[in-house]
Amino acid sequence: MERTTIHRSVELEVEPAEAWELVGEREGLEQWLADEVAVDVAPGAEGTVTDDGTVRKVRIERVEPGRELVFRWWPDGDEDQGSSVVISVSPGDGSGSAVRVIEVPHASTGPLAACSTSLRWEVRALVLWTCSAGALVR
Repeated sequence: MERTTIHRSVELEVEPAEAWELVGEREGLEQWLADEVAVDVAPGAEGTVTDDGTVRKVRIERVEPGRELVFRWWPDGDEDQGSSVVISVSPGDGSGSAVRVIEVPHASTGPLAACSTSLRWEVRALVLWTCSAGALVR
């Protein structure tokens, strides 16, 4: 089996500072990344992310305010099955902003697991876009 790196990007019709509020703050992440985000977005912080009943441990590796969030997450009790995630915000083409996500698993994954992870990021990107448009209220 091989490692499959997931790349996703979404263009938002908001300025980068507004996009950063969605990807660089706990409250923003909770609107699109998972149902519950229980971690401070600060280097070295650890906590949990719960989505659809699945709990993941999370460790914030690096934060470049306004630009980039890097974290590692893994299923509760199975750190070997974790992955590293980089979420970056930059000015968009013309106006707005671009959010890019790269997820790299730490262990080899099969095609079904890679497809499932890819699909989850597709859904998250759509929810992020919807949140940035102000159309989603939780």
